Amino acid sequence: MDAFLPAFTLLMIVWALAERQKTRTAEQRAEDLEHDLAHAQALGLKHQNEALTLRATVEIQQLALAKAQARETARQQLHHASGWSPQPDRPAWHRDHPQESPD
Repeated sequence: MDAFLPAFTLLMIVWALAERQKTRTAEQRAEDLEHDLAHAQALGLKHQNEALTLRATVEIQQLALAKAQARETARQQLHHASGWSPQPDRPAWHRDHPQESPD
């Protein structure tokens, strides 16, 4: 009986440590999952911000193109209303800048 008690005590200590390790491991897994979730959310926000930035960039470029097209249309209408007509015998530079020389 004297030999049984230390062996039983040792067995109970090992069992208690194993249970503690299981609990600790579960807590660590929960913390790891929380960390992974936070990281995934941060990446999601980063990708969402990148997508919004890209969308805004495309919209800005579309607006710039529309502005340039509107400006060109207005220029053509102004020239048409003023009676301006291109002079085919002169280079384009002289038509657009009659006082300046490309050289």
